[in-house]
Amino acid sequence: MRLRAWQVGVAGAVLALAFVSARWAVAADGDISRFVVAGQTFVDPAARRPSDGHLHVFPSAGYDGQFYWRLAVDPTEWGRDRHHGVAFDSAYRAPRIGYPTVAHLAAGGRADLVVWSLVAVNVAAVGVVAHAAARLAGGAGRDPLGGLAVAAAPGLVLALGRDLTECVTVAGLVGGIAALAARRPLLATGAWTLAVLSREQALLLVGAYAAWRLAVRAGLGTRWPWVPRPTAATAGAALAGPEPGSQDPAGATLGGPGGPGSSAGAGAPARTAPGWADDLPWLLPAVAFAAWQAVLWRATGELPLAAAGGTNLVPPFTALVPGLVDWARGDLGRIHAVAPLQLAVAVALVVAAARAAGTVPARLRYTAVALAAATIAGTCLAASIWRDPSDLRHLVDVSVLSWVVLLTGTRPIPRWAGWATGVVWLATAGARIAAI
Repeated sequence: MRLRAWQVGVAGAVLALAFVSARWAVAADGDISRFVVAGQTFVDPAARRPSDGHLHVFPSAGYDGQFYWRLAVDPTEWGRDRHHGVAFDSAYRAPRIGYPTVAHLAAGGRADLVVWSLVAVNVAAVGVVAHAAARLAGGAGRDPLGGLAVAAAPGLVLALGRDLTECVTVAGLVGGIAALAARRPLLATGAWTLAVLSREQALLLVGAYAAWRLAVRAGLGTRWPWVPRPTAATAGAALAGPEPGSQDPAGATLGGPGGPGSSAGAGAPARTAPGWADDLPWLLPAVAFAAWQAVLWRATGELPLAAAGGTNLVPPFTALVPGLVDWARGDLGRIHAVAPLQLAVAVALVVAAARAAGTVPARLRYTAVALAAATIAGTCLAASIWRDPSDLRHLVDVSVLSWVVLLTGTRPIPRWAGWATGVVWLATAGARIAAI
């Protein structure tokens, strides 16, 4: 008996909660504030307010979660000056306001509860990822349990354990894909807006969808095989996606919002003219991202995107190849010992997804384009990232989109893919339970 999508979502959240509980008890020694990984380089305990609650400060530089804690305590403080005892290391922290704002709301605005809400929001986000991916799998005629594979990306494990933005970002991205597959463009718009305001890498998927939409409007289906070919009678249906149970140009039978066999939407008339609602999922997130950058630029005098531009990106392979050579020489720290396995499985998944990309329904094939863009971007990561791979959190889009392509295509998924993903998740979780 197959699980339903909501049950897969609950299972994903339960697994996330189990990991968090084990890490809290072992690595964090029962102190949930250690998940923030605040360091004395950027945090001054003496400058913190009593109302902020307890926050463990390590004798180190700490990690990114300390900046999201500060934003979650007060989402209106964007400058690099010290607030609540925390100073930003760069202007590109404030643009990632989505996750901290949700955590702020979840804490009811209480600073002392933020250390808990940051974790709770990420646990819920992993459940959303699993649920949305399960809906995509079910809509493609696959077992919804495959949604857990999408939620098992190693970068999400690190984000769970260190109060990082990736869980919310991926929840927004995969949730938006599932919403578009169910023909809910307004829901997708909200999901992708949250994603781009949580981490700028989400623009890769939004940009891929924008290119697809513009190509459809330009009638490029005759030259681009990944764009459906609209006609005067089917323009609306091509833009909205085929009716439930109909055949996609790639040959896949597509389900509606309720998955295969669902009666949702049955008998509804197809749209006969292109609607702008289908363009909102790329228009509004792009506008929101640009507007937020402008607001921060005016408020702080620094353009965040410019501050982030040259930080982690270099020409393709110029840092990747030397970094892997260093790995082979044994220059990888013990805490990153699982990184070679993580990367090997990620590369294998990309290869498998590339072989399946041509079988993805045309209306979802923008996900394969986004995967290609994310993979290319991954070859441009700076040397500092390969020295500290951090469970490949910078490649989380690659792992997630690979599984989205595999689940929505018609090509059989390799048997090794699920087992390898599970092994990597267990190895990553085990390492993060053992050490902060």
